[in-house]
Order: sequence, then structure tokens, then C-alpha cells
Amino acid sequence: MVARANGEIEFVEEKEDEPEAFIEKEEELKYAVEGKILIIKQSLNLQSMENEQQRENIFYTQCHVQGKVCSVIIDKGALKGMTTVLLANILGQARYFTHIGRTHLAPPFLATINEKTRTPVNATVVMTLLNSIVGFFTSLDVLANLLSLTTLLIFSLVALALLVRRYYVGGETTSSNRNKLILFLMLMIGSSIATAVYWAIGKNGWIGYAVTVPIWFIATLGLNLMVKEAKKPKLWGVPLVPWIPSASFATNVFIMASVDGASYVRFGIWSLLLLVYYVFIALHASYDAAKETTDTTSAATATCLEDGGASQLHY
Repeated sequence: MVARANGEIEFVEEKEDEPEAFIEKEEELKYAVEGKILIIKQSLNLQSMENEQQRENIFYTQCHVQGKVCSVIIDKGALKGMTTVLLANILGQARYFTHIGRTHLAPPFLATINEKTRTPVNATVVMTLLNSIVGFFTSLDVLANLLSLTTLLIFSLVALALLVRRYYVGGETTSSNRNKLILFLMLMIGSSIATAVYWAIGKNGWIGYAVTVPIWFIATLGLNLMVKEAKKPKLWGVPLVPWIPSASFATNVFIMASVDGASYVRFGIWSLLLLVYYVFIALHASYDAAKETTDTTSAATATCLEDGGASQLHY
């Protein structure tokens, strides 16, 4: 709309904005001229190609601020962070696979400790190779979502395990407290999952939250007031139980709702494969190893008793 000097108003059709061209060189940037007011686009050249998968190709980040390239700093920090996490995960995985191998739930050679370095070399090498192969042939998005889903699930289970450990001890907790513990845990779990699902399906109303959140609060409050703690920590323990574990579980489940459905399918397939391995192979191997250990201990005890009896008869 243009207002003329004679008072007439003229309407002018606006042209559609043309797509911005990707600027490859800094010399092509346009800067404001002194004495004039101009609207300058691309004063800060922070661009990426339309067909570029930024998350897939994070080391191609470009950022020009006043002619200086800052992509080196960004990429160096990303590389250092991922390298540190991968190395720490490999070392941790090697240690707990060593313990799993000792129970024969995993191949026993993973439990071998190197006599010279006194470290689980076999488990470290195997886990490094497996992680490298999976990381090389798998998309970063897939790995990130699966890692997030698995980590959040483990955190949720730890929070539940803490509640069970504090409020239930076999042979000491009464049946009444046990039943109330189960009831409150089911309400807490169900309300947390319902809240996450309600958010995930894109409901913008408050009615769903007005139902699920109070149920979670009442379940946690009931657990706090109506169930007696069966086990107190001796030195240090998590404070504000059951509020902190309950909030941790609800938060983790809520974040899990942001993970895409394909990641849940992949997680389910892997979990099913591991369950089949555990039921048909690992469980039997672990039982045989435990039975063999028990028989060996019993035989050694019997031998000691016989030697002790013979010594007493001799003297």
C-alpha cells in the first residue's frame, strides 16, 4: 500500500520472497552503506545447505562471525566430547562384562584377567571391536535414540529398585505393607506412563494432566505416609525418599516419550533376542557353573573335615 501526495492510496502487489542463495565466499556479503538505512540479510553468515543433514554431518558446521571461522572450535569440542564418552563407556562395559562372564551368563573368556596388566584385556578388546563395528555401520540418529532410550530405562529401573529396597525386606515386611507398596507403585508407574503418552500424542489440553499428575502425587504421598520403611541406610542414603525416586521415574518416563517409534521397535527386537539367549543358553550355563562351584566347595569342606578328624584321632 502506497500513499500518494494527493491523498490517493495505491495498492501494489508484493512479490513472493525468493529463496536465499547459499553464500560460499565472504566477499559476496553486502554491508550497509554509511548515511543510509538498509535492511541487510546475511550480516551474520550462519547457513547450511537445504539438503544437508546437519545432525548426520556435524563436522561440516560453518559459522562466520566478522570474518572469523568458529567451526574449528565447535567441531573440536564435539569430537572431544564423543571420544571421551566412547572411551569411558568401553572401559565400563568391559568391567561389567567381566563380572557377567564369571557367572557364565556371557562367554567365560571375557572374565579372564591379564596377569601382567591386571585388567580385563579380552573384554576390553571385544567391546571395542563391537562398538566400532556398530558405530561404523549405523546412523548417528539411530544410535543416539537407542542410547537415550536405554539410558532412561535403566535410570527408571534404578529409581524403582531403590523404592523396593527401602520399603521391602523379605521376612520382615508385613503382608499389609507389601500389598500397599505394590498398589502405590502400580499407581505411580501407571500415572507416569499415562502423562508421557498424553504428551506424546500431542494433546494440548490440561484435562489429562489434571488426572494423571494428582494420581502420581497421591501415590507417592501414600507411599510416604502409609508404608513403613523396612531398611534404613547405615552411612548415607538418597534423601527425601520416596519423593526423589518417584520424581526421577516420572521424569525419565516423560523424556522417553520424545523418542521416535522406530527406536522402540529396534529396542524391542534387541531385547527379545537377548531374552532368547538368556533363557536358552545363558541361564543353563550359569546354573551349571553355580552347581559346579557348589560341588567343589562341598568336596573341599568334606576333605577338610576328614583331615581334621584324622588329626584328632592321631593325637
